[in-house]
Parts: sequence; structure tokens; C-alpha cells
Amino acid sequence: MKFRSRATLALPLVILLAGLVIPMMMRGGGDAGPDGSETATVVGRHAGRTAAQWEAQARRALSRGAYDRALSFAKSAELADEGEQYVDLLDETRRARWRAREIQRNADRFLGRPVSEIVFDDDGGVADGVRVAVALPGESLWTMAEAWAAADRGVLPGEVDADSRDVYEAWDRLTAANGVRELEVGDRVLVPLLDAEMEVIADANRRDMETLAQARDVAESGDPDAARELLETVTGRFALASIERDEVLAAVAAADDARREAREGDLVTRAGELVESTRDLSRIAAHDRLDEALREASRCLDEAEGLSEGERYARPRAAVGQMLAEVERYRVAPDGSVSAPKPAGVAYADAAAEAVEWLLGRPLEWSDATFPKSGEKTDDERAWARYLIDAARLARARGIDVERLIADSEAETEIDLPNPEDYFSEGI
Repeated sequence: MKFRSRATLALPLVILLAGLVIPMMMRGGGDAGPDGSETATVVGRHAGRTAAQWEAQARRALSRGAYDRALSFAKSAELADEGEQYVDLLDETRRARWRAREIQRNADRFLGRPVSEIVFDDDGGVADGVRVAVALPGESLWTMAEAWAAADRGVLPGEVDADSRDVYEAWDRLTAANGVRELEVGDRVLVPLLDAEMEVIADANRRDMETLAQARDVAESGDPDAARELLETVTGRFALASIERDEVLAAVAAADDARREAREGDLVTRAGELVESTRDLSRIAAHDRLDEALREASRCLDEAEGLSEGERYARPRAAVGQMLAEVERYRVAPDGSVSAPKPAGVAYADAAAEAVEWLLGRPLEWSDATFPKSGEKTDDERAWARYLIDAARLARARGIDVERLIADSEAETEIDLPNPEDYFSEGI
């Protein structure tokens, strides 16, 4: 009886121990499978990676200063393997991010603001230069010296030894620029440029001056566009205010003038060549080419006029314009027939004669001989008689009342005429 009682009391303890041992056995290797092999431990994953892989990525990102990415990777490791094993990594990353942001804020305050005043020597070296920082509550020139030294080192102000040489040098320069005084909140404190900054600016000035010399050579060689491109790369205060830049601008302007004059001369020459080329063109067979050439000549003269001051080409422009207007008075069909204007108050025959003379490029020869001396009439007069007859036939074929057209001299209209080159010789 006593034995059974003890066994009964021990049973719950045995069951409890078994509950603790079984999971340990499972983690230690698992049960044997049906074939005698052990069952593999299940490894947690998130987005296709294990917790160890996410942790490795987080530490690599942390070492590179990519703090936001490091936090994201560490949180992904937590999702793959729940627990508190990544708390230290997350805390370390957040502290590193805060430190980097504070260092950057301090650096921006003392090193990142625009230079308010700068003095150059004749060669572009920096004799002096300052930025302006505003005094914050509780600050003194000494604490600002510590913060300035920390900004130069790339650390937090609290990480700088207050008795270090860097802090004393910063104090000396701040007091030299501002005087030894107590600061009020909002005071403007002059922060001198660092020696390294002045060297960088001086080096940039040297490069700017070299660029200006190159730009001047390019402009003087006749390429103002390339010179302007070089000028756009010059941004330093010293170079922008230099005599050398003014010389480059003058060279660019001279190159522009030379190119403009050359272009203007080419345009005027081209216009003259185009007009000359029309002299041997048939006003009928080459009517379209004649119109095109005169239009191009007019365009050239217009552009040339726009390149110069005043009206240098008014007369040639007017002459070409008159020639073009005459060409455009007539429309020549593919078969050589012509549509010509008949102004109001002009007789049909007179309008036709004017059109024929212009299309032939010469005046018709008239003898004024009448019957019975018809044999003394010129070839042009005999051709004219045939021409008018065929002109009437052409008009009738196109549905025009020829009698009314000839009788009504006051009407403004167009008349249809045959190709005069089929009737009249080229010479007089």
C-alpha cells in the first residue's frame, strides 16, 4: 500500500520530466524516419532567406553606413526567426544612425553653409573667408570651438577632448574673428574657413583660370559655341569677377560677329547666284524652278537682313520681290497653257500681249503695217494673229464665252492662253 502511494505521487513528476525531455530530443536530431534516417530540422524563412542570411545582410549594410537598410534587414531576420535575439543588432543600428545624423547636422552647421565673405589674392589663392553660424541657447565661443573641431574630425562634439590642440586652435580662430565675448542667443558668429577648404577653393580657382584661357583660345579660333560651353563650367567667384573672363566674353562676341558676317556674305552671294540662274530659264517650261529659285533668293536676303543692323539689303530685296510677284502672276499648266490676269479696265488683247511678252522675256515686234501692205507685217504680228485665234478656241473648249470676255474690258478676270513658245520665235 505504501509503495503504490509513492508511485502514485511520483507519476505527475515523471510525466512532467517526459514533457521536457521529448522536445529536447526532437531538437537534438529528431525521430528516425521509416527508412531509419533522421528527420531534418525545419529552418524559418522570410521572403526566401533564412534569419542568418538576413542578419549577415544587416551587418554588411551597417558597416557601409546604410542604416535604414540595415534596420530593414534586421527586422526581416526577426520575421524569419521570432525572438529577442536581434534586439542588440537593432539597438546598435539605431544608435549608429542617430550618431551619423548628429555628426552630419553639426558638419552642415559649421562646414556646409555658403561662404558669406571671401578674400582672394591676385592668383586666386584664399587670403580669408568666413561662414556665419547662429549662437544657440547655452553656447559659448568655447563650446562652438569644440563643435567646430568635431565637425572637422567627423565625430560628435562630446567625442572631442576639450584639451586637445584642435579645440584650442579653433578657439583662437573664433576669437580672432569675433573677439573674446559672451554670446547671446541668435548672435551671428563668424566661422573662418578651414585651411583644407581654402586649398580646395584655390585649386578650383586655378582650374577655372585654366578653363578661361582655353575658352579664349577656342573663341579666337572661330568657335564661339564651344567657348560658351567652357564658360558655363566656370562657377568660382574669383574667375567670374576676373578680367580674363571679360576677355573671353569679348573674344566670343568677336567670333560671333565674324561668323555672322561670314554667314551674311554667304547668303547675299547665294541670293545673287540664284537670281542669275533664272536669266536663262524658260518662263514657261521652267516656271516652277523659276518660282522656287526666286523664293529661295528672297529667303536668303531676308535672313541676311536679319543678321545686320538697319536695312542694308532693301533694294535687292525689293527687286527680287518684284520678280517673284511677276512670276506668281501666271500659272502654267503641264501642257504649257497659261492662266494670266486681266486687270479691270484692260482690254483682252492688251492683257494677252502683256502676258506673252513677259512669258517670252522680250517685247513683240510691231510694224504698224495695215492692208493692203500686209506683206510688210512682222513675224510676230503674223504669229499674234494665229495666237489669238487659238486662244479663243482654248477659251471656248473650257466653256468660256469668248465674245463676252473680249467685249467686257472693265471686268477683272483671268484669261487662258496657249503656250506662246509654240507660236513665237525666241529672238526679235
